[in-house]
Amino acid sequence: VDSAGLSGFDVEMRIGHAPDTFRLGMVAHPEYDDRFWRFVVNLRVEDSAGPATLTREDSALWRVVAPGGTSVVRYRLQLPAAAGQYRSAWVPFLAPTGGLVGGPDSFMYIVGAELAPAYVHLALPPEWTIATGLEPTTANPGRSAAIARRPLRAMGAMTSRQFSAHPPTPWMSSTASPSPASSTRVRR
Repeated sequence: VDSAGLSGFDVEMRIGHAPDTFRLGMVAHPEYDDRFWRFVVNLRVEDSAGPATLTREDSALWRVVAPGGTSVVRYRLQLPAAAGQYRSAWVPFLAPTGGLVGGPDSFMYIVGAELAPAYVHLALPPEWTIATGLEPTTANPGRSAAIARRPLRAMGAMTSRQFSAHPPTPWMSSTASPSPASSTRVRR
């Protein structure tokens, strides 16, 4: 995330031990399909062993042909413009003080390898923190997480409060929302 360009964010996928041909897809959410594949721009692929090509096969499906080895796929997710004063809670956004991104709307996956382990490294402005249900890794605590189908709930300038409940439930509040009152509940 570049705080100087909050209209979207860049994604880089490093795919090790890749076959010479594989497909990349984007998820269609079962409840609300926002068709985020429409917002993918500057999609490209490189391979350490030589030239690679990328071909769109369907709206949310791409075929990659590369010599095999380590492929790097890069793209930008250009976030849709706000449609009004309020936005739905699940719609990704970025603001100067934080945002909501991640999950199936943001990341492509390798078709046929949906359950393969994947990790995300967050390159954020230094004053931002994250609130997520993802498990941190030891490589870079607070900035990396093992990723499944759970989104990064919020990131930015946040405060943490502990409330007395049974069991105790932490809350993280962000000032990044377009609406004055926005809280994200983080369950452990």
